[in-house]
Amino acid sequence: MSKWRKTFFGRVPANWDYEPLENFFELITYGFTNPMPTVSDGPYKLTAKDIYEGKIQYKYARRTSVEAYDSLLTDKSRPLIEDILITKDGSIGRVAIVDKPNICISQSVALIRTNKRINPLFLKYLLETSFYQRMIESDATGSTIKHIYITKINKMQIAVPKMEIQDKILGVIHNVQLKIDLLYRQNETQEEMASTLFRQWFVEETEEDWEIVTLGKFVKTNQKTIKKDYPFQEIRYLDTGSLTENKIEELKLMVLSDAPSRAKRLVNHNNILYSTVRPNQKHYGLIQKPNKNLVASTGFCVIECDEICPFFVYVLLTGKDMVEYLHSIAEGSTSTYPSLKPSDLEAIEFKLPNDDLLKKFSDYCSSAWEKIYNNKLQIKTLENLRDTLLPKLMSGEVRVKMN
Repeated sequence: MSKWRKTFFGRVPANWDYEPLENFFELITYGFTNPMPTVSDGPYKLTAKDIYEGKIQYKYARRTSVEAYDSLLTDKSRPLIEDILITKDGSIGRVAIVDKPNICISQSVALIRTNKRINPLFLKYLLETSFYQRMIESDATGSTIKHIYITKINKMQIAVPKMEIQDKILGVIHNVQLKIDLLYRQNETQEEMASTLFRQWFVEETEEDWEIVTLGKFVKTNQKTIKKDYPFQEIRYLDTGSLTENKIEELKLMVLSDAPSRAKRLVNHNNILYSTVRPNQKHYGLIQKPNKNLVASTGFCVIECDEICPFFVYVLLTGKDMVEYLHSIAEGSTSTYPSLKPSDLEAIEFKLPNDDLLKKFSDYCSSAWEKIYNNKLQIKTLENLRDTLLPKLMSGEVRVKMN
């Protein structure tokens, strides 16, 4: 009798359970559908945009009142610690583990509560592998906004070892994840230091003789788009939901002829991408050394900074007060969603520092962003290792020692 079983996921030991996901769930549901009030302090109310990089991002998550939170059905909208959250609308398939009490979720997020046959963290890492991400993508509906039904998630087949083996595998994967988290924190620190310098030099210590200018005097927007002479048949597509606070979640490799109509914007080194829809969702970034076939969505405004330091412009546009200001402009638009025009960005006014101070800031940021770029390369390598290591551990190609 064979020691191995062939599955859609790959080869796994024959004595592992191989069943539909629903057999490992105590509960699967989605969050509230009615509008929830927003308050300055109270339980977190999470939507799909608050889940990325494998965790819940509380920093910009909105909050709701205790009264509204208490009115929700506990099992449907109020997850417990160690429940799994998976985004099912928009940027589908992003996964996180609940690590705080007193949160609630919207209908764009599904809640999974596992039974005692599977470790929640093991399931999280499994769902994040390229295999299951492709499966989720293939089951999605909708052309403009993707959607995955929880009934589809229920039926996905999964191979699960005994709990003791799960714990051993998790020990290996978790060590890799700790290194990834450290590199992300280093990048955040570099950007925070640049923002602190910007605030000190260009806000708190501005000189009276600095000229008030508009951004449009120094930058160009949306200059390059795909035309008939575009040389690549295969592109790496970046949509707005895959870039958040200078972090690229995913580049979708696709044939140009199959790409969505929004895949038009071409991007060069040190261009700034700024989503024109709902600026408060912070879909922006400064792109460094992009692939030659990188194509961005027309949902971005692509900003070229040939006549001014791109780091200065990036920090200017991404400060908290500026984001709130731009969102207020977007909410006054006549389009379906709160949105900006490139001219709104070009009309931003600021005090132009002297050349020496700008160069000093540029030199500092050039070094900082080089570190950020190198860290991103390491993160990508480690994420690939993490995602390929799990199938190898499960197939027996890489073995874990058992005591």
